[in-house]
Amino acid sequence: MNVYALPSLLGLVLTLVLAAYVLRSPRKKINVIFLLMLLCAFLWMLGEFMRRLYLATPPPEIWSYLETAGIIFIAPLFLRFVSLLYVSTNPPPLNNTRFWVMLFGVGFVFLLLLLTGNLIGETSLYYWGYDYELKPAYAFLYLYVGGMIAAAVALLCRIYRLMELQVFRRPLKYALVGCTVALAILVFGDILPVLFDLNFPSLASAGLVAIGISLGNAVIQRRFIATPAVSRFLVPLPEAALSSRQRYRLVKGRSYLVMGVNPEDSFSIFLDQITHGIPGFWITSLRPKDVEKYDLLRTPIIFLSDHPIPGEIVMPPRELERLKEFVESRLELIRGSSVVLLDCFYQLAVANGFRKTLEFVAELGKICSRHSSNLIVHLNPRRFTGRQMKLVEEALGAIRK
Repeated sequence: MNVYALPSLLGLVLTLVLAAYVLRSPRKKINVIFLLMLLCAFLWMLGEFMRRLYLATPPPEIWSYLETAGIIFIAPLFLRFVSLLYVSTNPPPLNNTRFWVMLFGVGFVFLLLLLTGNLIGETSLYYWGYDYELKPAYAFLYLYVGGMIAAAVALLCRIYRLMELQVFRRPLKYALVGCTVALAILVFGDILPVLFDLNFPSLASAGLVAIGISLGNAVIQRRFIATPAVSRFLVPLPEAALSSRQRYRLVKGRSYLVMGVNPEDSFSIFLDQITHGIPGFWITSLRPKDVEKYDLLRTPIIFLSDHPIPGEIVMPPRELERLKEFVESRLELIRGSSVVLLDCFYQLAVANGFRKTLEFVAELGKICSRHSSNLIVHLNPRRFTGRQMKLVEEALGAIRK
């Protein structure tokens, strides 16, 4: 085998391994973008690998077009992937749909140039395998791809600066190293040889391997993106560790009663905690598809249901003792404070009766207090009498929010 084909082969293996891992994960937006990025990387590596095998059939032009198509779209997909890591840290343009439509629209313009023969030309045989002629318009593709990677590196630096917890900084550091190496290889291994007309093979695949290794470590070892649902429950982690000021400051060990028709009120308090370095648990009777919109990647969610839900932790609403033991065992895994959100008091009361549910919630509040944690309970006042609301407040020793 041609030694110059080895980086491409390694890149193919890496993309397949990462794709197999992510395919086991929940269908979240960030996972879908990551899979599309891996597909583009696969096309790129496959095209380059086949060109460097000295194969004249099928025509090497086919592999050249396949490779270039992958190159065109991998850069904006990578930037989109980085922008989804911690959306709250994004500059305003990155949260604008029109910006992404425009960015990917430029990619389709390059694809049109490719298909009309205005991006690459005929292939020739060199000592490293078949390679294609670059048309003048390819210089703009260099700027497009290089600009996207540079923007992704800048955004990773911004996220790294805003993150306070080391558990988040470590995977970001791996990703930053890989991206910086890839950008340097792109400049010195691809752009400069073209500018100075040097007869030298492209090293872009080596840069892609560098990104693949760094992201692979971050994804698999450091839980950089959404991992299979069950693994989320082993060691609970905060969703983010933003350095911005918290909107709701909770007193450690206290319980909070949030009364309102809309459960979003209690969730906004919960979200404020888990995005500022505090791990949390969510006990809910909502359906999984109603929870997906919140895009929680590291927060254990316990669904109350009498029917199993694939890939999720489900507990029957009548098994209060089991639910209490589970929450306490998870709290013991956390060093420091945490927060528990319970937004299904009414559903528990229907299944177990008001008095029994009241005793359960009071005991849950004491467990949270022993672990210097907070319990947030949401109650809809339309479903309970004034006396029942007062009993809940007294049982929890809760602070109204």
